[in-house]
Amino acid sequence: MTKISKKFRVTLIICLSILLFFSLLLFGIRLYFRVPVLDYYNASEKAFKIPEIDSGFVPQGFCYDRQDKVFLTSGYSSKDKPSTVHVIDRESGNTLHSVELLDEDGAPHTGHAGGVGKFKDWVYVAGSSDHCIYVYSYEEITSGAKQVKSIGCYFLETYEDDYLKASFLTVVDNRLVVGEFFHEPSYKTLNSHKITSSSGEKFGGIALEYVLNQDYEYGIASTPLMAYALPDKVQGVHFTNENFYLSTSLGLKHSYVYEYSIQKLEKIANYEILGEKIELKAFTQTARLKTYKIPPMSEGIVIIGSKMYVMSEFACNKYFLGKFVGAKWCYSTDLTQL
Repeated sequence: MTKISKKFRVTLIICLSILLFFSLLLFGIRLYFRVPVLDYYNASEKAFKIPEIDSGFVPQGFCYDRQDKVFLTSGYSSKDKPSTVHVIDRESGNTLHSVELLDEDGAPHTGHAGGVGKFKDWVYVAGSSDHCIYVYSYEEITSGAKQVKSIGCYFLETYEDDYLKASFLTVVDNRLVVGEFFHEPSYKTLNSHKITSSSGEKFGGIALEYVLNQDYEYGIASTPLMAYALPDKVQGVHFTNENFYLSTSLGLKHSYVYEYSIQKLEKIANYEILGEKIELKAFTQTARLKTYKIPPMSEGIVIIGSKMYVMSEFACNKYFLGKFVGAKWCYSTDLTQL
């Protein structure tokens, strides 16, 4: 009995030590990721749980449709399944529809799906290195079908050395903005996309703004209205009549959302891209109004009134650390409190 009791005590001490170690580890993780952004959490409330965040879905794109009062979020699968679009009711936070994406030929679409937007009956999904925007029918996406085929592509290329990588996109009213992620040395862009402002600030990515109209093919104008020179690490964008918001992140470092005044963006001489000469504006420091520090791995962003919503991949199974710090949720953040 004495030997058994001693063995039991040793086992108990080992188990308690392991439990204490993991408890301290989890506490440390929460401390490291939450304390630097306590202002963000204090100004936020949970809006909805990110769909399928524990089932292989890696959230990326994000937008809001004012007509139907729903959010759309897109992303890829860490389980080699097709990319997915989820339709979420803003009021209840419930996921109304989830659908896997297929290409025009019916093959699974396994792209990054880094951006999503809706205009009329078209849903746009960023095509990443395919240099295009994949187009889907919103009616088909909300039909209850498990999978839906693309109805076409809007290409963002003219020549081998003249294209835009569609890393993210968003739609606000009748405008679409699509842009590329840039961060050297791992995420490069064309040399022609590297811009220097009059003050010497350097930019490595380009975003294009398009007018949307139901009379255009897929609703998108044939030529862009405006070009924007982007800072590095931009994952998502939202804009109003007055301001632009850029969501930036890379790896486990805390993310930042930068708010800019559209009026103060620096105008640069006409810029040639995709065979067109258009006006180019740069997101310079002098145009920046505010900087918001938020949790890591921010992606798409939506602003509704004074509320900011940011999609995050931090709690997906691929990265998982966010599961311990509340990152399974998309938060509604009151910007007036930051």
